[in-house]
Amino acid sequence: MDGSSCRLHPGEHCKIEGVDLCVMGSPCPPFSTQRSKRFHDGTVTDHPLYSVTFHDARDAIVDGGHKAIILEQVEGFAKPQVVGDELSPMERQATRFVSGCQLIKQFQDILNRHRGSM
Repeated sequence: MDGSSCRLHPGEHCKIEGVDLCVMGSPCPPFSTQRSKRFHDGTVTDHPLYSVTFHDARDAIVDGGHKAIILEQVEGFAKPQVVGDELSPMERQATRFVSGCQLIKQFQDILNRHRGSM
């Protein structure tokens, strides 16, 4: 992102400055419950697009210096990775981003509301 060319300035090195709100989405397939083997061991972490969420998106969030972040993802992101898991990919991701921060509580509140509506 930073130092790369953008659609508005092809061939130039763009600088990201002072972005308060980061809105992003990451590929859905690793987490989608529509995949027939979604809850089988290893099918999420072995999916070729898994690293986009757990590395590229994480780096943008951690290194971006944003005041607020919205990460859009499918419903399966809030469900356990495999049958018997206690944590969802969303919960694991939250603790990687900002361990001990209020954001984790907000993620937990969202997850609890989600689980209560099922």
